[in-house]
Amino acid sequence: MTMTAYVDGACRRTNPGLAASSYVVYDEGCRELASDAAVHSGLNTNNYAEYMGLLWFLIQAEKVGWRNVTIYSDSSLVVNQCVGGWSVSSKFANIANTAQALLIRGGHKLFHMRGHEKDPRKGLHRGNNRADELCNKVLDEFQAKEGKNGD
Repeated sequence: MTMTAYVDGACRRTNPGLAASSYVVYDEGCRELASDAAVHSGLNTNNYAEYMGLLWFLIQAEKVGWRNVTIYSDSSLVVNQCVGGWSVSSKFANIANTAQALLIRGGHKLFHMRGHEKDPRKGLHRGNNRADELCNKVLDEFQAKEGKNGD
């Protein structure tokens, strides 16, 4: 089965700030197979959230045995650092090294794409928009709960 995954990260309030990551996986018929999103504890940067979206997907892929997945991210930094085009800062070295190892072990391919495309006819962007939607949904839920608790 051919699979395509989209990974994303988002940051709110400030950068660093409240951050979330997500992934969504589609089969060759563009049916959503899996998706997940979560808010990270503490203050994190958008780049951290983007990296964690990729890493979280790769860990899940290894756990369930997904191989040879084509992965898209709208983060130039994450893609270029993971495929070896850009140097990696010490801040992200461990995450990037782990992601690179999981990419190789799983036979996955990672590509950059322009994100947040509003034209629904652009097929590739559907998955990126869905991953972005998942990040925003968990951030909205977290902020609503935080507000209700008076935190």
